[in-house]
Amino acid sequence: MIMTAKNKTTLQHLVQVKLNTNLHKTHDEVRREHQEITRKEVIKNRHELFVKYLPRRFSTVNLECFKQDTAEQAKIFRIVKEYANTFDERLKQGTGMIFFGKPGTGKTMLSISLCNELSKKGYFVQYKNCKEVLRHIKSSYHRESRQSEEEIIQQYVQPQLLVLDEVLTEHSMNGELSKHEKHLLFEVINQRYEKMHCTIVVSKANTLVLSKQLGVRTVDRLTENSVALAFDWDSYRKYLGEQK
Repeated sequence: MIMTAKNKTTLQHLVQVKLNTNLHKTHDEVRREHQEITRKEVIKNRHELFVKYLPRRFSTVNLECFKQDTAEQAKIFRIVKEYANTFDERLKQGTGMIFFGKPGTGKTMLSISLCNELSKKGYFVQYKNCKEVLRHIKSSYHRESRQSEEEIIQQYVQPQLLVLDEVLTEHSMNGELSKHEKHLLFEVINQRYEKMHCTIVVSKANTLVLSKQLGVRTVDRLTENSVALAFDWDSYRKYLGEQK
């Protein structure tokens, strides 16, 4: 075959297109690898930050730590495990849960274990004591505060999953929460409800007491698309104390 000037030009063009294609592909591969490294780094940093602010006693717990000595305990474990395994679907529906029951029955430990598992998978989760949340929001009223009330509220609205623990203690069950504190909790829960973010409430009070003390409109939003789990057994702490 005689290589004419025209054929030579065409061949050079095809070679250049091929080189450009390979270069482009290599660039895309590098970009994807960089994005994956960045994604893993973000997950790692976010999880480390999540663990940093956990109560030290619960910083290493996982779902398998939950005792399953009774049929009730095993049922609750299965429900929570399934919630973790299908969290993408829960997010689409804004599905939450309410853990209620006597002190020492594993409510806090199980809720933090769930958070821990989801955080490791890359979800944005947060565990907070209810009193701590209220104290944080009200700190915006101080003259030296650099954040507004709404800016702090948004810190609790943004997580894909928020666990609010100790919602109504023995004292607040008798009406200790002020009208303003109830309003602040409503703001957090309602904005999360509107964004379809998942919320788990941990309390000694059942839904009837929660409704009476927090207000119907607040609990209505919590229960619309949630499951209430009763931790109806004796305290683990009492059992451990008797073994000493």
